[in-house]
Amino acid sequence: MKFLIDTIPFDEHASAVEWALKRRGHSTRMLHLTDHPAILPLSLHLQNGRTSFGFTNLAGETFSEAFDVALTRRRRPNNLSSSLAPADVEFAKRQSQIISEGLYPYVDVKGMWVNPPASRRNTSLKPLQLALAARSGLQVPDTLISNSFEDVVSFCRQQGGKVAFKPLEPGTWTNGAGSSWFSYTVVLDQAELERQRASIEASAGIYQHYVEKAFELRVVVMGRSCFSARLDSQDHADTMVDWRHAHHSNADLRASHHALDQAIQDACFEFMDAMDLVFGVFDFAVGKDGKTYFLEVNPMGQFLFLDTISSLPLLQIFADFLESNDPRFAWQGSDDPVRFADFWRSAEKTHLYEHVYPRHTPVPLGSFLYVE
Repeated sequence: MKFLIDTIPFDEHASAVEWALKRRGHSTRMLHLTDHPAILPLSLHLQNGRTSFGFTNLAGETFSEAFDVALTRRRRPNNLSSSLAPADVEFAKRQSQIISEGLYPYVDVKGMWVNPPASRRNTSLKPLQLALAARSGLQVPDTLISNSFEDVVSFCRQQGGKVAFKPLEPGTWTNGAGSSWFSYTVVLDQAELERQRASIEASAGIYQHYVEKAFELRVVVMGRSCFSARLDSQDHADTMVDWRHAHHSNADLRASHHALDQAIQDACFEFMDAMDLVFGVFDFAVGKDGKTYFLEVNPMGQFLFLDTISSLPLLQIFADFLESNDPRFAWQGSDDPVRFADFWRSAEKTHLYEHVYPRHTPVPLGSFLYVE
């Protein structure tokens, strides 16, 4: 089989998936659009009613053939030519963005897209996610999305004097000196809301009932297969509000397999259909009240870290999913027990990270970047 992987350099998930597929004898092509247009050209062809695209990556591999399955992993802004006049930068940036986003109809994919390109925009819209999750039968915390200070304060009072706040889209700020700040979920009380009135009115955000958690769930859905991991986020002060702090602290986040209620699995599948997704990584909070609350889904969320810290062989399962070319994939097991840790110990990983990826243009960061 032939696989297309659309991502950025140093994407450890994409690299591990490519490695696993090549081990099984498949052909892969890595598409790094951050290299366009700074060091690599991209051409879209429409001739005699037929579409195609021309691209040659740094490995000298062309993209003229058809693919059986396509994986759309990560996107970042395109790198522009250093010869541009300052006044032309925004114009060139927009042209590059349009050709990159308009690429998909020119790619010949015979089978499954993971995920369908048309779903990319909708899944980034958190208000839409929350509404469709509730309609699909998932329990969603009471939520207010607003920049009205009066409405936010009133909502906070209704929720017992504190709320969880998160942005409509996460981002990272950098200062050019190696320091960065990520927009994690935080808990705000009324006094803090009063102090932040100007910020609240300047930009809408998501305010939710704060769930007093027993633990959290990271649920990976592939087709019609559901794999749930319990995250013991309440073991550490750093991870009690947002378990992602474990990536930047010394917290040893424990994870274990969790048997997800069938009704919640069915609701996840209904939600996936409504969002036109075949793959998704869900975050749930399990409250001390025993209820399981939907927080969000990321169509390409990080999940292979669970392969390392839990018993779930997710790299093996994901390779099986891609091979199946089946949007309604139901995992039956396989005889290739490949694990994410095997990739990290491999000579191929060392070669990629030391000799291949450094040749690419760096992923554009700037002072701010929206992140998946």
